[in-house]
Amino acid sequence: MDPESPRFYDPDWKQWEEPRRWPQRLALILVGIIVVGLFATRNHETPTITSTTKPVTSTTFPLPGTGVGQIAPIRFSGNGSQTTTHFTVEGGTTVFDMHCTCAANFAVAVKPAGRPVDVLLNQTRYFFGTQALNLPHGIYSLTVAADLHWNITVTQPRGEQPFTGTTAFIGTGPAVLGPFTLSPDMALRVVYTPTASTFASVSYLPTSGGPGSTPFVTNAAIDKTTTVGVPATSTYYVNVNNGGYWYLKFGA
Repeated sequence: MDPESPRFYDPDWKQWEEPRRWPQRLALILVGIIVVGLFATRNHETPTITSTTKPVTSTTFPLPGTGVGQIAPIRFSGNGSQTTTHFTVEGGTTVFDMHCTCAANFAVAVKPAGRPVDVLLNQTRYFFGTQALNLPHGIYSLTVAADLHWNITVTQPRGEQPFTGTTAFIGTGPAVLGPFTLSPDMALRVVYTPTASTFASVSYLPTSGGPGSTPFVTNAAIDKTTTVGVPATSTYYVNVNNGGYWYLKFGA
């Protein structure tokens, strides 16, 4: 796979459809609630979806700009496949909010100077979603494969207060949640229905900038209650990488 090439995605994918629009996003969340509920009914117990369950979109989390020492967002946009100009990452949690009106493929790779790339995204069709990495300080660029208009915002949240209150979240597609105060033995329920073209996972990124962990990795549907399993009690972002619908409940 050549990360510099606009064809680092699978050129044989032929899953075409008209772009989805924002008025459909809330409908998708409602459908997701139904889908996750039906899936869970077939496996264990239906997740408890209440008025306090928080629907998650690509603009829900994280909430940069309120903590001390915030770093200005870095914004890129384009039409078609290209490599962005270089930008500086200070080091630590780095969030990529990615939108594309694509009719075919949309793929994004993070290229650090002199280091292997991190493939953030390799999706098909119209896309709104967010992913995060804990990156070392350095100079980076983005290699984007797309057929239509796209935009990417890079944020580096700092000093954000841990999220409190809501413990259950439901959404569709890649998302970044938090930060939360998590402990190794905290209960967690995960329900998701991934798509065939997405590598599904839930990972934790410590706000200290240390390496993350991936306790759940599968391409099959899952309904699992376990413990969070983070290395120590601290504040973390939760990175959901899933093309289908998902439900997370902390303290399950």
